[in-house]
Amino acid sequence: MVFDNCYNLSMPLKREKQPDVLLVNRAIVLDTNGKILLIQRSSIDRWQPGKWEFPGGKLEQNEDISSSLQNEVFQETGLKCQIITRIACVESRILETGSYQGSTYVGLTGIVKTDNCKVSLSNEHDDFRWVSIDKPWGSNLTPETLHAIKVLSKKLSDLMARP
Repeated sequence: MVFDNCYNLSMPLKREKQPDVLLVNRAIVLDTNGKILLIQRSSIDRWQPGKWEFPGGKLEQNEDISSSLQNEVFQETGLKCQIITRIACVESRILETGSYQGSTYVGLTGIVKTDNCKVSLSNEHDDFRWVSIDKPWGSNLTPETLHAIKVLSKKLSDLMARP
């Protein structure tokens, strides 16, 4: 058969394997007092045990970014929240270790607010604390948390200055 610039539709197209992408959604949770919620990963977790982070997790199938933000915050902290910004910060890299080694990691960080400060942690976390943007948060933060703080510190300061 001879084809000039067309496809033989009766033959299946060869496709390269799609890259594995790990899409993780995190939320910076603001309270009514201008504080930010940090939660501490379980000390027995396989990935970054004992590190402090923002609530979040992998985007599930049939879940959009907005519902993922609200679901993850509720699942990990018991807090209901309202979205301020769905995507305030994006990070991407190739994972070099762990069960997702070689996958593309895309981290999205949004900003949400809550009227309730009564945190009820999931078993994935050991502790929580509400912190001020203008005070040191300690050095035991996940790389994703450090990245979001660096990128968003001015925006967070401006948001918390609003009445």
